[in-house]
Amino acid sequence: MEFSFLPSNLKRVRNEVAVLHKSQRELDITSVDDGLKEWIEFLVKMDASVLAIRAKSLSDQDICRIAGYIPFNYYKVKMDNLFNIFKIRSNLYVCRFLYKYWQNSYNNKDCNKFIHDLLRDNRSFQECIRENHLDIEWMDDIIQDQNVAIEFGIKIQNYSFPKTKTLTERFRYFGIHDDSNLYKDCVDAFLVYCRKEDYLNANEDMILKTIKDYVKRNQPLLKEFLSNFIRELELEELSEFRDLARYFESVVGDVDKNKGEYKWLFRCLSENIIEKYTDWLNICKVEQYFGNDDRSEFWKQYRFSKVQRFDKSNAVVMEFKEYVAVEFLGKAAGPIYFYPREYYETTLKFMFSVFENNQMTRYLYHQTKYDKKDRFEHKGENWKNYVDAYIIEKHITRKVFV
Repeated sequence: MEFSFLPSNLKRVRNEVAVLHKSQRELDITSVDDGLKEWIEFLVKMDASVLAIRAKSLSDQDICRIAGYIPFNYYKVKMDNLFNIFKIRSNLYVCRFLYKYWQNSYNNKDCNKFIHDLLRDNRSFQECIRENHLDIEWMDDIIQDQNVAIEFGIKIQNYSFPKTKTLTERFRYFGIHDDSNLYKDCVDAFLVYCRKEDYLNANEDMILKTIKDYVKRNQPLLKEFLSNFIRELELEELSEFRDLARYFESVVGDVDKNKGEYKWLFRCLSENIIEKYTDWLNICKVEQYFGNDDRSEFWKQYRFSKVQRFDKSNAVVMEFKEYVAVEFLGKAAGPIYFYPREYYETTLKFMFSVFENNQMTRYLYHQTKYDKKDRFEHKGENWKNYVDAYIIEKHITRKVFV
């Protein structure tokens, strides 16, 4: 008796293991054949009066097939009977199967509503969730109205893992398989929820490549990234990401004069995030235009509403709320001029795109309205003190770096 029992038991276990550990590709092939379609249609048309009896007569493998079908509903059938069969026959084993394959269709609203029901009153599914170190209420919240991939990513980021644990191992701790869509989407969205140290340790080229991918195919992630990236990093740290700033400048533009298709990007962002975004872009522009000289170090201390270079006149105009400051590039450089912004907008701005460098410097010196106190030569070290005192006296702006 013992001898005859062991082989049959081993055979059953072997079959269960084979079912449980099929790859996703194998599951998809077996799940969409004509035989499965006929069987699913038979089950969903079954009268409720015989459903419980029929559910109890199904094999464990049949229940696993139902668990594997529920997240996808390939044939767009009414799912009530399948949900009820699963509830009648649910145990920890099939709940693990459902949790595994839910990860490949985690945005299916009907499936998530069903899982919501299981989380409330199905002990087997609750046990499945707990054994994967997840809180029932947390799981219930994210499947109803939040971005599942981002919330799982945040969950993993906030958990205290040993530093030696790889990202894949951290996801596995919560039962997330590395061949699942949820895992791939979590990794894809990593830059959206990661912490300061992750940004600082990352390669800027890698970040830029990912952001370009967001722009092409997942723009909601672009907004989430921008908000998190700017919130996590200090302005001094942001200024190290010069290529990324230039990319945002070229693709998105300024907050006030952004490219039309990106108006949504700044909608609902906090004023602090928008202000820091503007400061970040302007600081990187100042560094790009002036290079590593005293003027660069001086001007990037201040908050501007906009920084613009005019190639024709080789000039940089830094705009504030009520004033503008004008600098010229190149060896000759030239003095700094301050003008009221209204005068600049109505009289001067157009000229920067018309005159060459020498013409523009002569035009400002001889034909524009300014007081002697509004013009500063770059002589010695004191010019910085004089300009700083002028900015304070006129209440032009404030420093972003103190």
